[in-house]
Amino acid sequence: MTAKRNRPASDFQDEALRSAKQRLESLLKIREKRSLQVRHERGHLVVYRKERFPGQRPEWVRALRLTPLGAARYGLSVCSTADRWERTPFSGELSELVQIMTTVLGHFLADPW
Repeated sequence: MTAKRNRPASDFQDEALRSAKQRLESLLKIREKRSLQVRHERGHLVVYRKERFPGQRPEWVRALRLTPLGAARYGLSVCSTADRWERTPFSGELSELVQIMTTVLGHFLADPW
């Protein structure tokens, strides 16, 4: 009889984040807003904004990060001008955080041009 191989916990975390990424994209209506993108990076969901600089090609810049806290809850951080993550007092489920991201923190997702 062969031993049953268990999947590492990181596989389950990756699957959970991939599922959360798809849900976040749906909630943010990424397909309609071509200036936003969600990526799964180092155990976090990172929302990128396409920034256009005069005379240069557009580039993707980090805007917001959602960190899993457990039980389908996430903590929300913003990317500072020094390219560092700063925690905000906001945490909750994806639908709650999307509401905050598009209202209170909407300027982080806005296209500056």
